[in-house]
Amino acid sequence: MSTTPFTTLKLIKASALNKGRARTWLEHPAADMAAYGFGDGMRVDIVFNDDAITVTANSEGKRKPTIRAGKFILDMCEPVADRDARWGGALKLRVDIAYGVIVIRRGI
Repeated sequence: MSTTPFTTLKLIKASALNKGRARTWLEHPAADMAAYGFGDGMRVDIVFNDDAITVTANSEGKRKPTIRAGKFILDMCEPVADRDARWGGALKLRVDIAYGVIVIRRGI
């Protein structure tokens, strides 16, 4: 992980669903995300941990976020049981960011 201090970017909804799967949806102004190394065309790797989701900028990563209408969009889906085990009923998730790394954790 980066040695750069993390900044809390925002809180996002913890309970969204898409086609029966749990959805974590991150949408933020693309210009802000580019300043953290998540510019247009940058690919990412996503790791689902027991207590967080970690997104790492990687030019050869497996996923490519969408940049649409000036917004950075990253849609992450997983089984509902995995989401529930990780977040334990949280209403909101906290998105922390440092250069090249996004960490999504239980918020409130």
